[in-house]
Amino acid sequence: MELTLEQLKEASKFIAELGFGQKHDPSTTVSTWVAPHGQGGLFSPGAVRPDMYSTVPRPTNGLIGAIPLVQSLKDNEIYEILTGVTQTSGNAAADSCSEGPTPGRLKVCRQTIAWGEMKVDTEVHRLANFGRRLDYQDNDRNVLNFMPPDSPYIPQVPTMDLNTRLGKQFAELGLGVEASMELVDFVGSAGATSNAAYLNLYISQYAGLESLVKTGHTDSVTGIACAAADSIIVTHNAPIASAGTNGGTFIQNMVDLYYGAKERARIIGMADTQWVFAMHPKAWRAVAEIWACQYNTDRCAGSATAPNNQDATEVTRFRDDMYRGSYLLVDGEAVPVLLSTGIPATGVSNNVYNTDIYLLPMGWRGRPLLFRQYFPLANSEAQTFLGMENDARVINNGLYAVGKRSTNGLCTKFEFYSKHRLILDAPFLAGRVNDVQVTFRAQSRDVRVGESLYSDGGTSSRF
Repeated sequence: MELTLEQLKEASKFIAELGFGQKHDPSTTVSTWVAPHGQGGLFSPGAVRPDMYSTVPRPTNGLIGAIPLVQSLKDNEIYEILTGVTQTSGNAAADSCSEGPTPGRLKVCRQTIAWGEMKVDTEVHRLANFGRRLDYQDNDRNVLNFMPPDSPYIPQVPTMDLNTRLGKQFAELGLGVEASMELVDFVGSAGATSNAAYLNLYISQYAGLESLVKTGHTDSVTGIACAAADSIIVTHNAPIASAGTNGGTFIQNMVDLYYGAKERARIIGMADTQWVFAMHPKAWRAVAEIWACQYNTDRCAGSATAPNNQDATEVTRFRDDMYRGSYLLVDGEAVPVLLSTGIPATGVSNNVYNTDIYLLPMGWRGRPLLFRQYFPLANSEAQTFLGMENDARVINNGLYAVGKRSTNGLCTKFEFYSKHRLILDAPFLAGRVNDVQVTFRAQSRDVRVGESLYSDGGTSSRF
């Protein structure tokens, strides 16, 4: 039977609605990706010592590595916060048999957190190129310090050997995932799409901590304001050694932030919450230095007749102890400090950066208060499908689904997909000191290309 052009169009539309596509070739079989070995390979040149070191920075040594990773099958994480009780109403009773006033009613505020979706592809592999070596001097390299931290976000594939094509490509993919995830953890805007570097790994972003640690929380059903769910936001908006626009010094703003969170926790029965301060690495040195100099004299101005005296050796010891232990001493408690390059640190002048410092409730009585959920793509229903589908697999305990596009099995690219989000169960116990200007002169390294202290160099190809 012959079909008309219109009938063919309708049939094509019907097949597409059923979820079937046309031939799933990659969009191109051309690749500019550079293999580790073979003609033009990154490690191909001979007469080179096989052992080498890496200067590639990793973000997982800080906050991102401390956030628990848990599974969820729910399209939205929907939870409610018991926010308060209305006033008592009515008149006082005349006697024990008269009608009396009624107590207030409890109120709740609903929060709805949607998934962020990540999609990232490898470039095309050609089967004919696997295993190639340029010549007898094209031997394996041993990168002594590459990827030492364990990370659940690096794809767990059969090989992570940089001397293999798959190992190099998956390592590159994992490094990109880590760098982008740390950034979205702070600046992510729920549902947003961006073609900017690193943010472009997300089809849609999840809400980052800039969106979760805030004032102005509302009920996700009614839109009614929920002030009781709001975080503590302090606007310093000044150099770290100067009084903030709110009149408090940096030390006072930080100590008051922690004290306020502790008081909130105490009166609701969560006094044993565990907090951390989270800050950019560029801020940590400046914070520890001023803490050592000013914390012990905070709120004690001193005078000519009753001066505040400090011993320089003790000040240095105090600072160095905080450096070694990665903590700030607040009200007699050593509050851990975790670092993240995902927190924006914007250059305002030479060696001066503007940044925010977070106070984050991490857990309470064994329950995480800040955690990352991911959709387990290895759930039982998906496994049934995967048993019939040979072109897809699930890795990293369900964090990633890996598909492929292939032309005759000879030219293949892999596609990685993940759904995850950050959950902050107690935003009312979190806080932030905004716009702290710090001076940082040390020659360290940033994680992402384009940041002020990012450095690389060399070549990615030997063509």
